[in-house]
Amino acid sequence: MNLYLKKFLASQVNYWLSIGLLSIITLLLIFYPIYRINFSGIFINYNEAWNAYHLTRVNSGELLYNWQQQWTPVNYPPFSFYIVGGLSQLIHNPILAGRYLSLLSLLLIIIMVVSIVNILIKNLDYAVFSGIFCLSLFTTVAQVYIGMNDPQLLGHLPIILALLIYLRPIKIRYHLLIVAALMAVGIFIKHNLIALPLAITIELFLISRPDFFKWLIYLGLITSGFILISINISGSNFIHEVMLIGSRVYSIPQIVNSVDLLLTKLFIPFILAIIGITYTARHLQLRITALYLVISISTGIYFSGGLGTNINIYFDTFISLSIVLGVILSYLDSKSKFAKIFPLVISLSILISTRIMIIDSIHQIIHLPDLAKQEQINRIDASFLAQQDGSVLCIHNSIFICYLSGKSFEYDSFNGGQMIATGKNNKNSFLEKITTGYFRTILLDNDYLNLGLNESNLNIEKSPIQKARIMLIKYITDGLEKKFGKHSSAQFKSLDLLRINILQAINEHYTISHKSINGTFYIYKR
Repeated sequence: MNLYLKKFLASQVNYWLSIGLLSIITLLLIFYPIYRINFSGIFINYNEAWNAYHLTRVNSGELLYNWQQQWTPVNYPPFSFYIVGGLSQLIHNPILAGRYLSLLSLLLIIIMVVSIVNILIKNLDYAVFSGIFCLSLFTTVAQVYIGMNDPQLLGHLPIILALLIYLRPIKIRYHLLIVAALMAVGIFIKHNLIALPLAITIELFLISRPDFFKWLIYLGLITSGFILISINISGSNFIHEVMLIGSRVYSIPQIVNSVDLLLTKLFIPFILAIIGITYTARHLQLRITALYLVISISTGIYFSGGLGTNINIYFDTFISLSIVLGVILSYLDSKSKFAKIFPLVISLSILISTRIMIIDSIHQIIHLPDLAKQEQINRIDASFLAQQDGSVLCIHNSIFICYLSGKSFEYDSFNGGQMIATGKNNKNSFLEKITTGYFRTILLDNDYLNLGLNESNLNIEKSPIQKARIMLIKYITDGLEKKFGKHSSAQFKSLDLLRINILQAINEHYTISHKSINGTFYIYKR
């Protein structure tokens, strides 16, 4: 091997190049989401208005889980609504309160990832790399969630704090009780955060049966207490709405596509992580990280099939992958001086997989003034709805315009459709409200007409590699659908039929008032 190449491979310069490259990528991709935060008249996705509506109800003293909410159930646990609701009362804006807490949670999680890796390997360089790598994952794979009014990152905050306390070399008194309490708080913020609690449960079973049984007792008692508190404060319908109504239409193609996305973006890090799992699994102090990564991938894949889930299902995977990479990079560095090239390889792989996103982010930064124009259009549309008499129906993402207008939340397009598709509600009572003019005005989101379109239907030029990848994904998806997807296919047909019924009822009983970038406004034919 060439002497200069050997020196380069073994040089500490590789570490600093990797840190610099990841930092530049992260800064480019995080600038726009952070800048966008204060534009409370612009929505990021459906969840923002959905959360804001229910936060407003909490602040006004209403019960979250109410039997009378036939078409607007709450399928999230209650804690986030009270936490974000408390801040929103101080700043008088539920959207901004949720966004601020989400961004703060992400930054604190990154700091804790650095601390956890440093506890495990006593190497600050690789601990810092893990933290920056973790932040780069959120900016490159889950950019939409940065500064979004959504409880996912807020829920991860106590969960990762629990891991930090669990791994402390000097155990504090009742540390398992504190860890269990923090885990339960996280789950009662977002109930899909089960990967780390499962990982700790399995590890305690393997290393200490007394601690394992104490852990189960602590977790059981605290969870039971939180359930009683939730029922008492938030409504007796809590369990029914979160657990039963919260069940979703399941999509096998969605699972395949989510796995494809992860492998496309993170192939190199996952290869190194496989090495990391085999190493950490053999070391008692590090085994929890391997369990956390394996379980987070497994639960992520399972949950990703639920209709309406997003990349947030894999946030545990992002965090655990970052921790495992820090551990394995430190180990490889201790075995070979040439291992210093690996952080740079990881950084370059992130750059290659996100090159188009970086170009898009630069374009967004150039057009920052457009945000103010978009917000003005949204508020004009909201003002129109506010002036209309009677109830207003906002379908799909146009729910945000309804929220800005101050009109009440009458129909949850997502959960309402899920309940109909899974047989928990009858669509006729909702369609009757449309046909009889209960809704005097309807705002139909433009995207609602295009639901079901996918990339293969669009006239986009693809490279031979892309075509081969699409064919492979379709082959895998078709095979799984034939074996497991009969029930979900019927549910999807039910959703399609509901959409057709809604559109037919609107076209028959309403006339178009006007159109905007937010959708088409319909007025009831009197």
